[in-house]
Amino acid sequence: MSNAGCEICRHGVSSGEYSPFESGSAQPARVADSIEAQAQLHHCSLCGAWWQFNAREAHVISETEAKQIFHAYFSRR
Repeated sequence: MSNAGCEICRHGVSSGEYSPFESGSAQPARVADSIEAQAQLHHCSLCGAWWQFNAREAHVISETEAKQIFHAYFSRR
C-alpha cells in the first residue's frame, strides 16, 4: 500500500465527485465511524489504503492507526 493511496482513491477524495458521508461504489468506500475521534474510516479495495476523514480533511493512515482509532470496526471483522 502506498502512503498516499492510489490514483483512483486520491481522485475520489479530491475531485468532489465522491462524498465522504455516503457509502457506495466510489473509492475509498466508507467502512466505519468513530464518535470519539469525530471521524470516518474509508478503505480503498483497490490499493488497500485506509483513509481517515474528519470535518476539514482526509488523509491516509496506517492500518495500525486505523485499528487504534476505529477499534470497534476491527473487533467485528
